[in-house]
Amino acid sequence: MVKALVFLGAHNGERFLQQQLQSIVQQTVQAEIVVSDDGSTDQTTSIVERFQSEKHPISLVAGPCRGFALNFLSAFERKDLAQFDLLAWSDQDDIWRSDHLEVAQKQLKQFSGPAVACCRTRWIDENGIFIRLSPRRGKHIHFENSLSQSISGGNTFVFNRPAIMWLSEVLSTVSLPQGLSHDWLIYQLFCGAGLDVVFSPTPTVDYRQHSTNLQGENRSVSARLKRISMILKGSFRDQVDAHFKVLSDLNSVLIPEHREALKTLIQARRQPLFLRMLQLPSSGLQRERSLETFLLKLLFVFGLY
Repeated sequence: MVKALVFLGAHNGERFLQQQLQSIVQQTVQAEIVVSDDGSTDQTTSIVERFQSEKHPISLVAGPCRGFALNFLSAFERKDLAQFDLLAWSDQDDIWRSDHLEVAQKQLKQFSGPAVACCRTRWIDENGIFIRLSPRRGKHIHFENSLSQSISGGNTFVFNRPAIMWLSEVLSTVSLPQGLSHDWLIYQLFCGAGLDVVFSPTPTVDYRQHSTNLQGENRSVSARLKRISMILKGSFRDQVDAHFKVLSDLNSVLIPEHREALKTLIQARRQPLFLRMLQLPSSGLQRERSLETFLLKLLFVFGLY
């Protein structure tokens, strides 16, 4: 019998939490649920306690209160991980298809080493109405791609037992700064170490888009302008710095060719504009879409990556 752990990161999630917890307890693969609450001041804890009173296998723990990314990554600090065959991250406001864990478990069965499964998502609005499918299609799963974007949202990530234990060991050896993207970092580590990443084009998660998303795919004009403003202020460059610091600290887990590619890119980012232009063809930077790759390379040239 498969034993699964669902680690749900929560912060003031009262609006949608009950619906998501209900979708988890209805999974075809039974799972223990841990809600890691990052200092909620609403009814989040009361909702969890209500599920506990109904005898669901759910526990409530205090999160690190250092941002949502470090909350999710704190899952790998738990002392009980060795008993689980699967570990899945969950957002507080999504809805899982009833076979989300089962589909991932079947995909991961083929691997004896560390592997992570993820998938496309169905974007829904605040009322649960379908908007569109997420844009990523799982092309270009390799280290160069991981240096510029995540393969999928962390809310779809499911890890097998070897991956759980590997991440528990690896992440315990490094200091994790604020400003990281948890799913992006995991994708970088798996690609960098030459481990298996499985992407399914079939969505098993409804990813809710709303005004209070801690991390979402809001593509409104105002949201796009806000992101552009943040990039121009250097926030994206700062995030890349944080990621490259962790990857450099974990240099020993990367395979030699990826270790060298990371070193080359870090050095290139420090060069003057003219030299960055010359090194652009060998930078290896690649996003899934051609236009996005072009824009990323512009950011690289002008020192915003």
